[in-house]
Amino acid sequence: MGDPNKDGAAYTASDALTEADRISDPLLLLHGMSDDNVVFTNSTAFAAKMQADNRPFEMMFYPGKTHAAVRDIHVWTTLLNFLDREVKDKPAK
Repeated sequence: MGDPNKDGAAYTASDALTEADRISDPLLLLHGMSDDNVVFTNSTAFAAKMQADNRPFEMMFYPGKTHAAVRDIHVWTTLLNFLDREVKDKPAK
């Protein structure tokens, strides 16, 4: 997305915090804590917003993992378990 100091509009347009109050479907937040693309404070700010709005969600943080945390088997196990609980065998809305 480029440098936020040079192209702030792109970051403003993709800010999940401004849309958090519209989330009603089950949500799983995964974050590699060593991610240099999405810093950890972004995820904690989002979690705080969801909690302040009393919106349920699940989260799993990965210490030492980067944006490429998806290469970790635990990520996939967590994701598949979430989908089994929240999506599998449920009618489409």
